[in-house]
Amino acid sequence: MSEFETRYAALRERFMQALPDRLAEIRASLRERDLVLARRHVHNLKGTADSLEATELAARMRRIEARLDAALGGDALTDEDWARLERECA
Repeated sequence: MSEFETRYAALRERFMQALPDRLAEIRASLRERDLVLARRHVHNLKGTADSLEATELAARMRRIEARLDAALGGDALTDEDWARLERECA
């Protein structure tokens, strides 16, 4: 394994270890109904997931980010929408 591959694997491992906490931050901001903070957390996680080739997670964050962007643009979220977003971050 090359030095790059070793470092990449270590970085990806640290990312995966921190993932539960990062998802918890998103869920907390959604429970607080803080669209701006939730979107910031989702956007950051999406970017990191993309960089580390965690494609399924990145795709999920992309869908959530699009819904939050719509809400920030004035598309109201129902209680069920909030709950669905929170479940998607489980």
